Amino acid sequence: STGHADLVELNDGRWFMVSLGIRNDVSGTSNMGRETHLMPVTWEPAIARWEEVRKGVWEPIEYMWPVVAPQTGKVERYNPLVFPDKPQIYSDVFEDNFDSEKLDLEWNFRRVPQKNTYSLAAKKGVLRLNLKPEVFELRGQYSLMGIRQKESDFEFSTQMNFAPGKNGEEAGISIFQQDNNYINFTISKLKNNLILKITVKEREKEASILKESSLFNFKGDITFKLVSAGEKYQYYYSLDKGMNFSLFAETVNNIVICKGYIGTNIGLYATSNGKPTKSYADYDWVKYQGQTRK
Repeated sequence: STGHADLVELNDGRWFMVSLGIRNDVSGTSNMGRETHLMPVTWEPAIARWEEVRKGVWEPIEYMWPVVAPQTGKVERYNPLVFPDKPQIYSDVFEDNFDSEKLDLEWNFRRVPQKNTYSLAAKKGVLRLNLKPEVFELRGQYSLMGIRQKESDFEFSTQMNFAPGKNGEEAGISIFQQDNNYINFTISKLKNNLILKITVKEREKEASILKESSLFNFKGDITFKLVSAGEKYQYYYSLDKGMNFSLFAETVNNIVICKGYIGTNIGLYATSNGKPTKSYADYDWVKYQGQTRK
């Protein structure tokens, strides 16, 4: 789908259309929301109407009509570069070891974060995400931060240290579209047991636990990994700092999907589920690698 298009003529006489559009990657849409597309345009004559120039004699009144993507008639995923001598440099890779004194500009929040939501100074080389009582809710502020997803296929991972003190405390990763559409892959304390779980919130449905399992060997460190490939999300975890991963669950990849203009984020989430707390989760690093579809 496209919209808000503009036509541009270059100095060499070539025409292009610049338009906002949504990729047809998953279920007729994509997780990237609206993106800017560039399409070649040619001008072809078309008949606007017929006029009677004299009694019984009709002639066509023509005008020039812009034809977008004339070779195929549709917006292609890839087009030749506009300027062949100016190569496109594209790298859908993001890594953050949290060594800077300021948060990288790639990070986003659903809204202005609450005071003391996170800290880069509490421990050197670590992002500390403080647990807050608030949870996902419409127009809410809660301990959630993410980076923009730029490809439908990707791998996202992070190393977390977490020692929940009270029942209900929870931290991990999240892939989120809006306040009412997300998937959380977290560790939580329940009845004094440590639980690894996946919570799914689809639009128009209540949040539900897809899977949960006790973590008997958890000693504070866990590596989360989310892999999107083809039509699936795969959820992995490691308790030995990434040396060995276990597949925890799989889902289809259209649970969190763009239904309008907004793109999806992948990131970090921590909550005490309604109770005041001083607990926190420390993240050593975050890695994201997008995979371009053919």
